[in-house]
Amino acid sequence: IENYYRANPAEFATPPQVCGRHILVKVKQGAAATEGHEDAEAKTLAEAALSRLKSGEAFEKVAKEKSEDSSAANGGSLGCFAREQMVPEFSAVAFGLQPGATSDVVKTSFGYHIIKVDTTLPGTTQPLEQARKRIEAQLQDSKSRELASQKAEAVAAALKSNQSLEQIASSQG
Repeated sequence: IENYYRANPAEFATPPQVCGRHILVKVKQGAAATEGHEDAEAKTLAEAALSRLKSGEAFEKVAKEKSEDSSAANGGSLGCFAREQMVPEFSAVAFGLQPGATSDVVKTSFGYHIIKVDTTLPGTTQPLEQARKRIEAQLQDSKSRELASQKAEAVAAALKSNQSLEQIASSQG
């Protein structure tokens, strides 16, 4: 169990996370796209939303009114996410903000975002004692499968050598 824990540290690690919100103004993804705005218009709309935030309006209120993301109904809440869960441009800004801070306008392949960080969570590693039961169950399952496979191969080999089922059962215990 301890060897498995030491050999597989990533399995027991939770990466740092940011819990936050965003406002998204979508950019058309091609000439035939029916969703989103032309780039310049989207940027202007995002900058207008940022101006409202800078004048003191609540992020949640502006997100509900102006964000074009499904998170708008929840005040732009994205919940908590690891760096790898978002596109690099978004993560770079989100993970660079302090809790309570709001970004300037950020462009990604989806459009223009304004990001607000509510809290940050440090990366953690589950202690061995908390992981012990799960590791033990995994190792037992793996060993059981291995033994079942060995038995099946032995029975198959015995059948090929024309032993009777009674002989095979007796020899396999």
